[in-house]
Amino acid sequence: MDGPRDPLFGEPAAPSEEGPKGPHASLPSFFESHFSGRAWKENVWDGYLTENAVLLPAGLAAGSLLVGVWDRQIHEDLEGTLNDNADIGNLTLGALIVGSVATGALAPGEGRTAWDETWTQAEAFGLSYGTTALLKTIVQKRRPDHSASRASFPSGHASAAFTAATLIDLNSGPELGIPAYALAGLTAYSRVETARHFPSDVLAGAAIGALSAGIVDALHFGRGRDGRGIARPRTALFVAPVPEGGIEVGVSLRF
Repeated sequence: MDGPRDPLFGEPAAPSEEGPKGPHASLPSFFESHFSGRAWKENVWDGYLTENAVLLPAGLAAGSLLVGVWDRQIHEDLEGTLNDNADIGNLTLGALIVGSVATGALAPGEGRTAWDETWTQAEAFGLSYGTTALLKTIVQKRRPDHSASRASFPSGHASAAFTAATLIDLNSGPELGIPAYALAGLTAYSRVETARHFPSDVLAGAAIGALSAGIVDALHFGRGRDGRGIARPRTALFVAPVPEGGIEVGVSLRF
């Protein structure tokens, strides 16, 4: 027979001796938490996709569509303005990834832990990379440098850079977030300037990166009207009848 039910979460209240369990404590808890329809609606849909925060990736995606008409002209105007130095984009991307992982692990923001921040980083970069790789395979767009490669759309450098910048901003705030976005923009510019991508490619990559980081971070830590996040501690009062008569009252603390 099931024990007392936690009415807020709809599941048996965990006995205190089991200790707190989080979404990354085990494989079953990972799938249970990450694929919860309620968690996605509460945190991702209500707390992110219908809030102002989504305007950044939405604007980048719209920009990708709009500049596509002038892709080649803009690329020709920008090509060589940084002396075709591909190291600029590579170094700024590397700095962003290292900075994102380091700030998440060593200086998690309020209400966050290094453990859950590390998982957030891994999941966000994984989602961004997977989406970018899938679109490259589907679109098969040739690069502007006339090479045989058909991996121009979207830009992997831009998607990774904006994933990192968004994660830094969400964890550490605008003091680090604004410089991070500036570095991400420089990464994207460098990819156009060195003829590896068209402007629409880097804008699409930036949109994918920002959206991927925003979704994963919102799922874990919540934002918006009622979002609490699957990685945040939750408390709930439960009341249940006992066989001997009367009722049992307790508090369920969920991590």
